[in-house]
Amino acid sequence: MLLYYKEVHGRMIEVDCTSSCYCDLYEGLRRANCDNSKLLNVDGNVPSYTEVLEMSFNYLTILNNRAFERKDLESLKLINMSHNKLQDIRIYAFQGMENLKTLDLSYNSLQYVLMEWFWYLPILEEFYLNNNNLGDLKQQPLFESNTLKVLGLASCQIPYMHSDVLSLIPNLEHLDIRGNYLLQLNPNVIKAQKSIKFVDIKDNMIKCEKVSDFNKFCTINQIQLDHNYCQVKEQKFQRIIEVKAKPKEQNSWIINEVLKQDNITECPICDVVVEPSLLLEIIELSPTLAIIISLSLGIFIGIIIGCTVECPGVSKRSTVKRNYHAVRTFDNDYQENSLLGNIYTQCESTPMTIRRS
Repeated sequence: MLLYYKEVHGRMIEVDCTSSCYCDLYEGLRRANCDNSKLLNVDGNVPSYTEVLEMSFNYLTILNNRAFERKDLESLKLINMSHNKLQDIRIYAFQGMENLKTLDLSYNSLQYVLMEWFWYLPILEEFYLNNNNLGDLKQQPLFESNTLKVLGLASCQIPYMHSDVLSLIPNLEHLDIRGNYLLQLNPNVIKAQKSIKFVDIKDNMIKCEKVSDFNKFCTINQIQLDHNYCQVKEQKFQRIIEVKAKPKEQNSWIINEVLKQDNITECPICDVVVEPSLLLEIIELSPTLAIIISLSLGIFIGIIIGCTVECPGVSKRSTVKRNYHAVRTFDNDYQENSLLGNIYTQCESTPMTIRRS
C-alpha cells in the first residue's frame, strides 16, 4: 500500500506501508494509522520518517525502553496510544523522541507519571492522560516541562491537588481536570502558570463555597473557568423568581381549598380558630367514604338499640311462667284457674283462644 513520497538525496521516492497499518498524509504530515490492528507492541514495520503514529484501540500493555527509537521512528511528532491497556511505561521509553510535540495516553490503566519521561521530550506541547487511574498525586511536582501548553488529567480519580503539583510547568495554557474526585481547589495550583488561559473543573465534588477563591483568582487574572457549581444554583434561583403565578382555575383542588377556608371561623374574643369537623373533612376527601361510614354507623346503632330495648310481651310472659309455678301449690282448682285467667289477661301476647274464654 502506498504510504507517501519521501525525499532522498533530492529525489521523491515511494515508501510502502506495513500490512497492519494504513498510511496517508494527514494535514501535510506523513501518517501511519494502525488503529484496531490487535497489536501487542509498537509495530516494527512502520516506515521510518513517519510523523504521525496512530495506535489506539490495540492491546498494548507495556512500553519498553527506547520503544520508538529502536524502530527508527525519531521523526514522530504525534503519537496516539489511547484506548489501550498500558500499565507500565519504562523510564527511557521515550528516549530519542526529540521531535515529539503531542502524546496521547488517554484511556489506559496507568497509575503513575515519571519525571524521567520528559527528559527526552524537549519540545512536547500537548500531553493527555485522561481516564487513567492516577489517584493520589505525590506531594511533589508532577513532572517538569518548559514547553508544555496543554495538559489533560480528566477522570483520573484525583482526590486532591497540592499547591506544587504543576509548579514546574510554567508555560501551561490549558488545564483539564474535570471528572475527578476533587473536594476543593486551591488557587496556588495554577499560580505559577503565568500563561494559563483556560481551566476546566466540571463534574468534580467541589461545593460552591470551596471554589469561590479559585473563581475569584481566575476572574482577576482573566482565566476562563469552566465549571457547573455555583452557576447552576444561580440559574435555578433565577428561574424560580421569574416564574409567573398561574391564573386560578375552577378545578376540584381549588374548590377543596376554598371549602376549607370558608369553614374556618375566627373567635372575635379569644382569636381562636375553629377548624372544620372531622365528618366534613371526610366528606370533602371522599363523598363515597362518607356514605359508607354513615350507613355503617346507622346499622351499628340499630343493632345496639335492638339488643338493649326489651319487648313488653316477653317480660310479661316471664312473669306468667313464674306466677304459674307458684299457683300450682294451691289445692283449689278454682283459685288456680282464676289466677291464670288474671295473669293471661295482663299480657298482650296471650293466645286468642284463652282471650275468648
